[in-house]
Amino acid sequence: MAAPVQLDFAGHFSGFLLHAYLTAIHDPQYPATERLRAQLELEAFFLRMGPEMLRPLQTALTSQDARPEHDVPIAEWFMAFVGARDQEWLQRVQLATLERFFRTLIDPRSRRTALDLIAKVEATNDPTGAAAEGSLIAGLFQRAQPEPFAASLRPDAALIIETLATRLRITPPALLDTDHGALARYTMRVIRYCFKGRYDRFNAQEVDHVSTLVNLRGELRDRLTLTLTGF
Repeated sequence: MAAPVQLDFAGHFSGFLLHAYLTAIHDPQYPATERLRAQLELEAFFLRMGPEMLRPLQTALTSQDARPEHDVPIAEWFMAFVGARDQEWLQRVQLATLERFFRTLIDPRSRRTALDLIAKVEATNDPTGAAAEGSLIAGLFQRAQPEPFAASLRPDAALIIETLATRLRITPPALLDTDHGALARYTMRVIRYCFKGRYDRFNAQEVDHVSTLVNLRGELRDRLTLTLTGF
């Protein structure tokens, strides 16, 4: 006889209360100064308690009562708060939370933020990029664009590539081989795996196709070409 399922009542209740609080502090019916004060107090509480607080917070954001498409300010606050944290915090971010934001939010800016944070979390957990082939972003691209080398990209695929390209464009080439360039190096690997698997080779036309889509210049373009062809 199978053991009965043990529900985490405390976790669910904490998640419920957090979601209610987050909803309240982003409710425009309250004065902006009051909402800001409550938000800063909540952030200070999280920082005092440490990264483990992300568990109940993400439970709140992914509960059945949560509706990211209606909770845009909450989603944006979460991504801004977590995105500014260090490695210890990023390692506790659940990709499923960010994927839900990408899938359900309508605002392109918020969806780009979700994608950029997914890359940041993945790069934090995989600093060498060895597992980039299994990137959530690559999977999202492949589902959005079944024919990756088609003449034009579908909207979600175009958004993904432009988000990744923007990350590369803001990276000074001189930083590529430093610790500060780890996210850019990881991003290049993800772009490569959006289009082909680890053991699939690019021909010259395919390299040119991807390079044109990403639209980099100079050393960054050369480095992307090497990433595409060097596996």
